[in-house]
Amino acid sequence: MLQPFSRVNSDSLSVRILLRCRKFHSVLALGICIVLLASCVTAGNGEGGSIVTLDTAIREAASDIENRLSSGEKIALLSFSSPSERFSEYVLEELSVCLVNGSKLVVVDRKELDLIRQEERFQLSGEVSDESAKAIGKKLGAQYIVTGSLSSLGKSYRFRVKTLTVETAAVTASAALNINAGEEKVIFLLAGTKPPTEKEPVRPEEHLPEGLLYEVIGWKSITITNYIGTASNVSIPALIGGLPVTVIGEHAFSYCESLVNITIPSSVTAIGDWAFFSASLTSVTIPSSVATIGERAFAFCKRLTSITIDPQNSAYMIVNGVLFDKAGKTILCYPAGKTGAYTIPSSVTAIGNGAFFGCEGLTNIIIPWSVTAIGDGALTHCTGLTSLIIPSSVTAIGDGAFFGCDSLTSITIPSSVTAINDDVFAFCKSLKSVTIPSSVTTIGDAAFLDCSSLTSITIPSSVTAIGKEVFRQCRGLTSITIPLSVTTIGDGVFYGCDSLMNITLDPRNSAYMIVNGVLFDKAGKTLLFYPRSKAGAYTIPSSVTSMSAGAFYGCTSLTSVIIPSSVTAISEGAFYGCTSLTSVTIPSSVTTIGDYAFCGCTSLTSVTIPSSVTTIGEGAFLNNNLTTVTLSRRTRVGEDAFDSGVRIQYRD
Repeated sequence: MLQPFSRVNSDSLSVRILLRCRKFHSVLALGICIVLLASCVTAGNGEGGSIVTLDTAIREAASDIENRLSSGEKIALLSFSSPSERFSEYVLEELSVCLVNGSKLVVVDRKELDLIRQEERFQLSGEVSDESAKAIGKKLGAQYIVTGSLSSLGKSYRFRVKTLTVETAAVTASAALNINAGEEKVIFLLAGTKPPTEKEPVRPEEHLPEGLLYEVIGWKSITITNYIGTASNVSIPALIGGLPVTVIGEHAFSYCESLVNITIPSSVTAIGDWAFFSASLTSVTIPSSVATIGERAFAFCKRLTSITIDPQNSAYMIVNGVLFDKAGKTILCYPAGKTGAYTIPSSVTAIGNGAFFGCEGLTNIIIPWSVTAIGDGALTHCTGLTSLIIPSSVTAIGDGAFFGCDSLTSITIPSSVTAINDDVFAFCKSLKSVTIPSSVTTIGDAAFLDCSSLTSITIPSSVTAIGKEVFRQCRGLTSITIPLSVTTIGDGVFYGCDSLMNITLDPRNSAYMIVNGVLFDKAGKTLLFYPRSKAGAYTIPSSVTSMSAGAFYGCTSLTSVIIPSSVTAISEGAFYGCTSLTSVTIPSSVTTIGDYAFCGCTSLTSVTIPSSVTTIGEGAFLNNNLTTVTLSRRTRVGEDAFDSGVRIQYRD
């Protein structure tokens, strides 16, 4: 049987969870940029990867400018972007001295330049776009403009200076060198910190672990942003560049497979979300200074069996290796390396977000009657958990609370709960029985996504809304009844339900109707579900303007279909796996054919795609028997839209 194309890869659980964290993409992109930046070979006149003094970097930059420009040309030293006005002033002043002493170029007078700065309202240390620099250069009568920047690379800073032509803003000279972050002059100019004397101890930053990256915050503190090293033992310094390390940022050590032990200094006050997610930590000690620990900070650390905390910490406490808030009311982190059963203390009123995330060795959990809330992703990927009793004291169950608990066979939701939130039981592949109480009014998006062992489910008459993709890929689901109360059914609710032969709808339902076994909205404009049991040809009614995702999914006995001219888009997976489909009529009203719309239609040997179609989605006609397709050159075609052997012809 063709496997349905999943919205997500069920084997990539942690990736799905991370993608739900909106900040992850930006964090990942930042991490990649930092790695690339740290590995760059220095451009310009500097030696590749070598570290020079600040004054040497300035002289090298001045020399590069002189070598690239012709004698007598006028140049304006506009700005140098750095966190310190003092640092920027020094760089521009020294650069000016070098160029004036070289007697080759005409340097714009500082007083004249200061007037323009005041007029344009920018600082020496601020960022200036190339276009702005070009405009300012024209006002000064200069032929070239010089700008620069400083950025942190951990133990060093990247010092960049570039020269632009005023006429076109093209870069004509560029120098990039690494300068020592521990150089006395650099420390003083950036932070105003007095450099150490010979009698003072060596600065902690001289022992900065290789691969530890950080960001200077307001030139008052340091945030650890990423670790790209391979050491098994890492000790975070209390000071870097004379500034205290106060924060371990989001995802800073996530997925660090080599990291076994971490030493957190007493200067740290906050540990960010996902900071050590899925690291190979075996132990961790949290100092008394830490006042904030983010969500899932130590989640999915499969070798972590216990967490230790300084007893003087005023925000958190440890009970038998498990992390709680100081009052003992919220359980925050149960180490993923612990095994067996666990009873939550009766003082607990809330199970925190991701508290048991990835506890694969957890076989049973007893939730006391004191608990009223189960947080987002609270027991995500607890693959050893086979049964669970949720007490009637619980009124809220967060998104993805039991996501990926693929050994869980049954669950009873108490009558105190009014909503089943998004992804709550998604990928619970062994779940056969769910009892939904009459208190529930909404079932969230993908709530039962890929619960492949679920054969039937009773939706109570209290439910008014069924979210998107709620039963997507519930391949064992054979029947379902939609009650009178339901007024909203989301897109793709039954996508990939291979065994769902028919749907029963209360005939009094005011929002939906069934015509010859086919589910429509009451106005007949949206076709939501075509029964798998129906065979032969089908003509979609002319009232229909749209189809739900996967509306005809897996209809293996459907032989031909006529789509009316009222339809403008063929939805994602609309005819996925219709293996007997030999003919399809696509009208000229259609402009979009969605991802995997006709994927797996193995009997389809020809199709006419009208010139009105502007977009064909990814995998739209994959795994068919098409040999030739005629398209417009204006049509955007997605990746793997057709099999590799298909010959594409163009009508224009």
